[in-house]
Amino acid sequence: MNHSFNFSIEESEVCPGTVGLLIEDQPKLTTAHVRPFVWSILLFRGGVHSWEVVSVLSSVCSVEDMKINDEDDDDRNWAEICVDNVLAEMVIEGLLEYNQEKDIWVLRYTPKAVPVVIKAVSGVNGSIPKHFILEMSKGGFN
Repeated sequence: MNHSFNFSIEESEVCPGTVGLLIEDQPKLTTAHVRPFVWSILLFRGGVHSWEVVSVLSSVCSVEDMKINDEDDDDRNWAEICVDNVLAEMVIEGLLEYNQEKDIWVLRYTPKAVPVVIKAVSGVNGSIPKHFILEMSKGGFN
C-alpha cells in the first residue's frame, strides 16, 4: 500500500500539522539553539572560532537573526551575539579557554568539566576529543 502525503498549501491549511517542512516562521535564535552547534564543533576538533558557529547557523536560522541592527552601536548581528554569549558562558563555567593569539576557544580539561563534556558527548552520540582524553589521563578524575 503506497500512501502519498503531498499536500498543496490550501489542503494543508484544512489539516494543520500535515505540512511538515513547509514551515515559514522560524523561531528567534536563542543561546539554547546555539549551544549544540558549539558542542558539535568542539567535540570534532577541540576548539572553535566564533565565526565558524555563525557560519553553520546561517544555513538554518532566520534571515532576521543575520541582520545587523542599524540602530545599535553594536556591529554584530543577533546570531553573533548569541554565539558570543554561549562562548562567554562556557568560559565562566570553566569549560573553555580563549587563545587570543589564534582567536579560538579551546575545550579545557578540568575535573569539574568532565561530567559536562560526557553529558554533551552522550547528547549528540559523539566522542570526547583526543586532547581532552589525554589531559584526563594525566590529571586523573578527582
